[in-house]
Amino acid sequence: MLYEKTATTIAEQIALLKERGLEITDDRRAEKYLITVGYYRLTGYMYHFQLDDGRHKFKKGTTFEDIIDTYNFDKKLRYLIAAYLERIEVATRALLTNNYSLAYGLFWYTDRKHFNKPEEIDQDLLDKLKKGNKPIPRRYIDSHNYINNCVKENFDKATELFITKFKEKYSDPLPPSNMALEILSMGKLARLYEALKSCKEKTGIASAFGIPEIILISWLTYLTNIRNICAHHARLWNRGTSADRFIIPAKKSIKFAGELLPSFNSSLYGTISVMIRLLNAINPENSMIKKFSELLKEYPKINISYMGFPADWEKNPAWKMNSSDNH
Repeated sequence: MLYEKTATTIAEQIALLKERGLEITDDRRAEKYLITVGYYRLTGYMYHFQLDDGRHKFKKGTTFEDIIDTYNFDKKLRYLIAAYLERIEVATRALLTNNYSLAYGLFWYTDRKHFNKPEEIDQDLLDKLKKGNKPIPRRYIDSHNYINNCVKENFDKATELFITKFKEKYSDPLPPSNMALEILSMGKLARLYEALKSCKEKTGIASAFGIPEIILISWLTYLTNIRNICAHHARLWNRGTSADRFIIPAKKSIKFAGELLPSFNSSLYGTISVMIRLLNAINPENSMIKKFSELLKEYPKINISYMGFPADWEKNPAWKMNSSDNH
């Protein structure tokens, strides 16, 4: 079936929303948002206000302001999440550079001995995967080559001053670790950490975050998806992020507290819980929860259950380490 819908004018969009039961008292204001934000983007903030009958009819009493408040809440939420994800990313970058450079020199990442070897794979299976345009499982990819190629590609096209100055002065084909990791994305950093062989340096990085290696790998991989949602200005607040669901620790000393709903490791509640755990390890004085609570007070009509928050989250938040933890 081909897509046969036709474009509609702003006036037609407003009329359609009114026909579906949305209360719009200020057409000019609605017009402004439909012009500058767009009807399609705003529909992502309408679904939970609509009856679940396939007709897109709004629940009685729903106003255009409800839609805009939800949109603005989500926008501010993304800014908040992105700001604290940056702190986690920067800390990961610094820990990798410091731990490995002191032990193995500034060009440690170019040495294959630090990386896990790709598993052997039957060539027929590899050919079938490629022929079917299916992704090659990560465990079969030569991560050493992958990471070094990523650094090389970014190094060749980078315009940052510190890279251009390095190129002017030195003839090395690749930059030292402190520069190389600065031009890798959060996703590539997570991939790099995952690809490294287990050793005291790798364990030391996980210990700095207060969790085992395998859990840190899982959390960084998951948070990369959240970071990408924020970077692309996509809807976050009530979004289920099922890709790369993070590991929920079972060990008593690092278990999450309180009630964990089935959606915990794909919901915003889980995302914030993971972030707080990591932030508390590297910066115990962080104010992320304070700022999040202030945001909720600014938008009191936001339904936190859509974000995976249980009713008693303030009394017994998941990010608590144990009953005596007051973070």
